[in-house]
Amino acid sequence: MKRFIWVVALVAVIGALSLWRAARNRGAVASEAAGTNSPLSTSVSAENAEVRSRTPDAPPALTPTVPAPPRRSSVAAMAPAAVLDEKTQVRQNVDQLVSPHTSFADKYQLWTKLRDEGRMDQVIAELNERATNNPTAAEYPAALGQAYLHKIAVTKDTRDYAVLGALADRSFDTALELDPASWDARFFKATAMSYWPEEMNKRPEVIERFTQLIQDQETQTPQPQFAHAYYWLGETYQKAGRADAADQVWRRGAALFPSEPMLQQKTAGR
Repeated sequence: MKRFIWVVALVAVIGALSLWRAARNRGAVASEAAGTNSPLSTSVSAENAEVRSRTPDAPPALTPTVPAPPRRSSVAAMAPAAVLDEKTQVRQNVDQLVSPHTSFADKYQLWTKLRDEGRMDQVIAELNERATNNPTAAEYPAALGQAYLHKIAVTKDTRDYAVLGALADRSFDTALELDPASWDARFFKATAMSYWPEEMNKRPEVIERFTQLIQDQETQTPQPQFAHAYYWLGETYQKAGRADAADQVWRRGAALFPSEPMLQQKTAGR
């Protein structure tokens, strides 16, 4: 039964992020209808345009510098170039996933795109190689943990769930050993843990992790992704039957991030 823990957690995490994105998009449409443009909706539009611009319709054409060989040889010559181009694309995508200059929303969009295109194995291999070659860089194991979680979503063999889940958790721990302040590693580890079975008694630790993350966030310059910590801490309190604590956390998050639709929805009518 425990091997299903990780896929349940991942489905919940991805589902909540999808709901967040849908709510944000609805908010962007409403703002546009009212004649206003929010920074968040502008970011989504720019994100979609950027991802589309990075996705070529076909491999680049080859310009021969010698007389064209027979057709069979030409096709054979193009294969290595196509493979090289795919590897280059994966490397560029990983660069974006680990870059501090890529927004949370852009990373989520790219993770979804890579997962849907069936490129998680290539991404995992690239991140493993980078983590090995850069053993003191926390961004690689932090991203690797997320890659393993996304891999679970497209894995059909349920026997692999527990293995991938353990690899994800271990990757987050490695990232936190290298950089205890890594927001991605702290957030995704706590979020996945929030869906562990009741009998494992992880809820107090989840609450502690999110609470500490929020306290640390509030000493820094606000970032859009910080809103998610308030949402998930509130969800965890609500599961624990602490509705007042959940409401307090959501209200504080909504006050700090008034353009975040999911927090506004949680506090609407309260």
